[in-house]
Amino acid sequence: MRDPAPTTCWGIGSSADTALAEFFDATFERETLQGRKHWPGKREALLDSFR
Repeated sequence: MRDPAPTTCWGIGSSADTALAEFFDATFERETLQGRKHWPGKREALLDSFR
């Protein structure tokens, strides 16, 4: 399985788009990953992410 690498699209979108994406990412990490070290598999990680 390949490790997903972040991609950057320079010149597309606005600073508001970037701020919203960063806010979503920080909230997702705080609420989903807090206190969690690992999952047994990819399926469990996805299910926990979208519960």
